[in-house]
Amino acid sequence: MAAGRTALIPSPGTVDPLEDHVWNEFFDDVYSDPDDSLGWDGLPPSQVNRWDYDGHTYLAPHWAGYDRQRGGSKDVSFVYDYRGDGKIYNRIDQYSHSCSLLIYVRDIYNDPVDGATIWLCSDSPYGTGIYLGCSAVTGSDGYARFAAGEDNPYYVKGVSSIGEDPVGSSVYLVVDSADAGGVYSITLNLPGSLPQLNIEHAPEPSDTTDCGIIVEWEVVGEIARGVNINTSQGLTCADLRETGRITSALFDSAQAANWEASLPSYGWLYRKRVSADTASFFFPDSGKYTFILSNEEALENDQIVELRFIGVNLINNIAETVETPDKLSVRVYPNPFNAAVSISVEANSQSPLQIEIFDIGGRTVREIEADNNSIIWDGTDDSGESLPSGIYFARISIRDRTTTARIALIR
Repeated sequence: MAAGRTALIPSPGTVDPLEDHVWNEFFDDVYSDPDDSLGWDGLPPSQVNRWDYDGHTYLAPHWAGYDRQRGGSKDVSFVYDYRGDGKIYNRIDQYSHSCSLLIYVRDIYNDPVDGATIWLCSDSPYGTGIYLGCSAVTGSDGYARFAAGEDNPYYVKGVSSIGEDPVGSSVYLVVDSADAGGVYSITLNLPGSLPQLNIEHAPEPSDTTDCGIIVEWEVVGEIARGVNINTSQGLTCADLRETGRITSALFDSAQAANWEASLPSYGWLYRKRVSADTASFFFPDSGKYTFILSNEEALENDQIVELRFIGVNLINNIAETVETPDKLSVRVYPNPFNAAVSISVEANSQSPLQIEIFDIGGRTVREIEADNNSIIWDGTDDSGESLPSGIYFARISIRDRTTTARIALIR
């Protein structure tokens, strides 16, 4: 019966690396703890061992593989599920009370390292030496986070393409005996530096055409490659993170050629290692322009990016996005302005009006809503502070239609 159930289990292998124990697990009223005699919060997983010394598959008792504090016979450090979707799931909370370990990695310039591999170790179950228990890759904030069992010592080592800390076969002690619910941290310092893109800010053009773009993008996920839970298993996977960071720039044809040749480049809309951005730019002349997004300042990670371009064509100081099927008739007066400017939309009926004001760098400085087709903007931001002289952009939305106007503020 146990073998038959094993075939239906979505977890092909659950591993306690430091106890040299591999099993399958499933939840069942019969083989779990229905009367809560072990003090579980809900039903614990039963274990279906895939073999014994006679080559048989059998159902393990409840306590097999569990921590001593949870009615078992072991000091559990790590438990992981290898599943069919290519990911590895931390299952320590099902088998032991756990602690949290936060490992922060910096480079020689004290910048957080995105993509360093962290090895987390504990004492050997055989009485001598230190064994690798699991590993993870740092994210865009430079952290790797672990959950591990209580009452065990934990050691750490950081390795990467820009060096390791500590060097050689050494490890650092993070905690001598972890308490349940405890949080322990350590900072590792790598001897090298993250790759640096050879880009500098290009000066803003003094004269522009009536054509430009609004660029909106967001890093919606980051994939950490090569996460090994136990190197002896020979397994790797891709760990999806919620966010990441990336660098952007806009080049004309000459600077794009420099970029492709790995030469120093000057770019507009240059943003260094950020997770999202909205920016606008009017081209100084006709020609070819190249917008790049690069994750080369991370070591082992890939980014998933949502990117959106809105083309802008200025007619009498009114910018209309190519995404608007029906052009809005917008009046901005006076323009340039000093004390206040009126922004109005010609429409057949009164409709709620929403306006977002952006500065030349694409940052939102003011959001305004009105119940009719017109608003007055006094040149202040959302906190009431007066904004400096310069070019601003008003994104105007009414009844599912949007347009953009360029406004000059002169103090």
